Amino acid sequence: MNFIQDRAMTELLSGLGAGLIGMGLGIKFYQPLKRFLLPMFVFGIVSHSIGMYATKQIDKKDSEVSSLTMALYYSCWVLLLVMIAYFIITRIRENNIQKP
Repeated sequence: MNFIQDRAMTELLSGLGAGLIGMGLGIKFYQPLKRFLLPMFVFGIVSHSIGMYATKQIDKKDSEVSSLTMALYYSCWVLLLVMIAYFIITRIRENNIQKP
């Protein structure tokens, strides 16, 4: 594949992951579909992370990466970690509330 195809594939994977994260968070707040939250959230995090990482690797090969791009890249990783922490804390609290 060439640069444009590689870049398009990684962006597609990253975008799919981001969409699934958003869908997973939406499901969290909709009771009937709540059982699908964990698989969708995990798959979204994994696919988005792989897509972000692969996109960055392709960009590094092609040209100099700007500091703004790097700042956005690392900000996205921080936000993913915050979402994971929020999810874990929420699950722990829900489990503690449900115990008699």
